[in-house]
Amino acid sequence: EAVPDHMRPKDISGMIAFFQARAEAVKVILYARPVASLVSSQFQENIKHGAAAFKLPAPKYRKRFETVVNAAGRENVTFVRFAREDLVGGDIVQDFAHRIGVATPPHGVVGNESLSVDAVGRIYLFNKVMAPHLPAKQQVNVRNTLKKRLVDLGGPKFMLHPDLIRQHIADHRDDIEWAEETCGFDLAGDVNLTVSDGLVAGEADLLRFISR
Repeated sequence: EAVPDHMRPKDISGMIAFFQARAEAVKVILYARPVASLVSSQFQENIKHGAAAFKLPAPKYRKRFETVVNAAGRENVTFVRFAREDLVGGDIVQDFAHRIGVATPPHGVVGNESLSVDAVGRIYLFNKVMAPHLPAKQQVNVRNTLKKRLVDLGGPKFMLHPDLIRQHIADHRDDIEWAEETCGFDLAGDVNLTVSDGLVAGEADLLRFISR
């Protein structure tokens, strides 16, 4: 998600053109995350970066993929479903290393671990109630401290309610169908998530966990 989200289309095209001029062939691996997993991760990341409104971010599959596909050529792009059961070793680092033919790094890589619903709720409450009264730099400092101290907070993991995800899929059906046709595999499935005490269907649910 980082490359298409943080690089302008012309810069992505320029990067691919740079390598194409210096190599026999340029192959691109694009990991496509299913909607249920993607929106839960994005929503949590938005809160960790200061979001103070309960709003699900759009998947933006087409915006993320189209520039890369157009620049590299569809025949040079391999789409991989970003789901544990579809990744080599169930891990993206092992999967990527396997696909490019290098050894897996000897040491584990620390990833973006999902927080508990209690932790997400506390950060959200800070963003909504306290952060607006603090200078911007102090907001960031306090939020970073909160994230470090809450990372090991126990309780059920944060998960969006399946009904909320189903509505999200319906709201972005065109984009999802374009992505599925382009990738060649399902992205709208896996909505029936494992039953969890941490399911969140709205702001009231998110705040309810921290008031127990």
